[in-house]
Amino acid sequence: MNWRRGLWRLWLVFSLCWIVAVGVAAWREEAWIGTRISACAEAKGAQGANPFSCFDRDELARLKSAPVGLADVAAVIKDYAAFAFLPPLIALVLGLLGVWVASGFARKSAREK
Repeated sequence: MNWRRGLWRLWLVFSLCWIVAVGVAAWREEAWIGTRISACAEAKGAQGANPFSCFDRDELARLKSAPVGLADVAAVIKDYAAFAFLPPLIALVLGLLGVWVASGFARKSAREK
């Protein structure tokens, strides 16, 4: 039984599941809508209109129904990248430290004495 290979595969599976779950949660929250609202507010401010009109019910419905573009996806990735990748990396570092500490308690073989 190879513990290192098994734990490595377990970490890979859990990390992939975590990253996908964060991506789905971010997408379901419609995190990209904030980028659209700020762009709407800037455009209305430049036109001299009230930028707070971007928060009207009709305007929000229009912003949500617009197709999702590459800029929206990039904004979501930028906002959620640390939340998606830091926990798996921290778990990897802690696991490697645990293996390193546990290997220090291993018995010495006859050749190493």
